[in-house]
Amino acid sequence: MKGTTKRRKIISKLIVFVMVFGMFSFAPMTVSAATGAVTINVNTLAGTNQNNTASAATQSQWTYTASSNVLQLTTENGNYTLSGTNNNLTIRVNLPVNQSGMNITFDNLNVTSPGNKRALEIYDSCTINLRGVSNLIAGYDSFDATDNAIEIGSGGDAKPKCTITSSTGGYLNACIAGIYTYGTGINVNELCSLEITGNATVGTHNGKTPVSYGHFATYLDHATTLKIGPNASFITEGFMYGLNIGGYETSIIVDGVLEALGNHFYSSGISIRNGATLSLNGKGSVTAKAGFISISTNRNIKISDELTLKMFNGEDPEKGTANAEPTPIFTFEKLNAANTHQWKLSGDLNSSGKMTDSIISAPLPWEKNGTISREAIPPVKKPDPKPVVTQLSKPANLKLSAKKASWNSVANNNGYTLKLMQGKKTILTKQLKKNAKSYTFSKKELKKFKKGKKYTFTLVAKGTGAYKNSAAAKSKAVILKKK
Repeated sequence: MKGTTKRRKIISKLIVFVMVFGMFSFAPMTVSAATGAVTINVNTLAGTNQNNTASAATQSQWTYTASSNVLQLTTENGNYTLSGTNNNLTIRVNLPVNQSGMNITFDNLNVTSPGNKRALEIYDSCTINLRGVSNLIAGYDSFDATDNAIEIGSGGDAKPKCTITSSTGGYLNACIAGIYTYGTGINVNELCSLEITGNATVGTHNGKTPVSYGHFATYLDHATTLKIGPNASFITEGFMYGLNIGGYETSIIVDGVLEALGNHFYSSGISIRNGATLSLNGKGSVTAKAGFISISTNRNIKISDELTLKMFNGEDPEKGTANAEPTPIFTFEKLNAANTHQWKLSGDLNSSGKMTDSIISAPLPWEKNGTISREAIPPVKKPDPKPVVTQLSKPANLKLSAKKASWNSVANNNGYTLKLMQGKKTILTKQLKKNAKSYTFSKKELKKFKKGKKYTFTLVAKGTGAYKNSAAAKSKAVILKKK
């Protein structure tokens, strides 16, 4: 109610101002009657109050209050394009009661808000489209800023959703100018949400040395939602915490890229506070890297089946002393209890638990990195079935004469083994070619035959591949050399 009363007072004062003075200085603008679109060059906002109420029928409305250096956008479903540079400005998205939603384009916009003021305040839902590179900076120097570059929620009539998008690879940098400050690059208040879509990239980088970007680069309060689309990126880099989760039921859905980086030697990439649980959903990649510990939490880290988490631990500041920190141990839990994937660990992240367990613990040493994800459980490999082998038919119609041995060919044979025998004694063994039907004895072999003795021969058809050797067939006994 306080926020509503305050806005009504502001609107009343503006109406009185118009009636008394009758005219204002206007910033250059481009009007489209069909869409109500308006372009504001923020270079021109200084010194005197400005607005475009004279074009209320055709334009999205805005007011600039010189005493507070606030540009307020006030048309539901309005269309605004902001460009230029202004080093003393706060942009405020604030609609009348029970209204919500507008479209804003940042076209290479550069805004700095000095002191304890914010560069962008979002009190009602909006979509921000990025063209080129835009910068929203709170504070001028190391000790100046103690507030947030972007504030989402806390003060409006609803709990807004801010969508940042681009179709041209646009980049938005929202950061604190100071190094030793307690401000936040992006602050998402309770029940509010931030969504980054298209091929937009959002960062919290100020380029200073030493590298640090406010106390928290990004802060997510109770029951907030952070969502990153498939081709979008969010690189949140902070002095103490890259991403600080301050409350329960916070939802993080990453289908693109999320990098949470902490730069101080006691920093965390991701810090979980107030008993919150870190739940990482989506199909993208999350990186947590810090000068100290990658993820600061005493609770399980929940991970969906298709997300990859990369972790980089920094150096223990007490290394080599009696106060040296033990190796950090992280506990991971599958996000959806019904899922059937297993854990996959690589780098220096290892676990003695079963990869098929729902929950596993894994230590990650200082100054080491590791990756954890989930993968489908490979099917149990069944032993190859034994090949079906068929025995060849036993050779038939074996005949022995004084000159040769003959038989009927066996289908699928790979040759034959022939043995000529006198009684039980083998006097000749021959390996014959495939599909042979007879064997003629040589003169040398004929000389071995003895008068009046009976001879027989056995024959085995040889198999190969799916066929094995036949049983041996035996001819009738014959006297090959008479007395």
